[in-house]
Amino acid sequence: MPKRLVALIFPVLILGIAVGVTPTFIAEGLAWWPVFIFGLPAMLSIVMCVEYWNASIAMDENGLRFQSVGYGIAARWDQVSVREGNGKTSLLLTDATPEFRPWMGAMYQVLTVFMAPRARYARGLMALVPLSLFSTGPDDAVMREFRRFFPAQGT
Repeated sequence: MPKRLVALIFPVLILGIAVGVTPTFIAEGLAWWPVFIFGLPAMLSIVMCVEYWNASIAMDENGLRFQSVGYGIAARWDQVSVREGNGKTSLLLTDATPEFRPWMGAMYQVLTVFMAPRARYARGLMALVPLSLFSTGPDDAVMREFRRFFPAQGT
């Protein structure tokens, strides 16, 4: 499924649920409740949708830069290692610190306070760059560019 289509799943789900339950709230005289219940999740899902559309990867002589939903992360080539799994190539960035967007930074700080093990797990996932998000085949432009700057990888 195309990346842009996948990004629309969350806003469509929230909108569908809101449309489904709003008549019930109206019938009970609580017409504004769906706004309060679904407003924040709807806004967050739209922000995440836009962020997902703008996911990007850049490679140059200095290293790799990856922009994902709510954060960006960069690493020099000596901080990058390759992981193969299920026929897909991923890059693991070691000693790289993510730079959060304000909304994601706030959510991450709350997670760190209340669920520290999950925050550490999330930080580890942020350091994993799945090339399959950008690559459609073993010889496409992303993989050629990757091999140009990271020749130790033979795939």
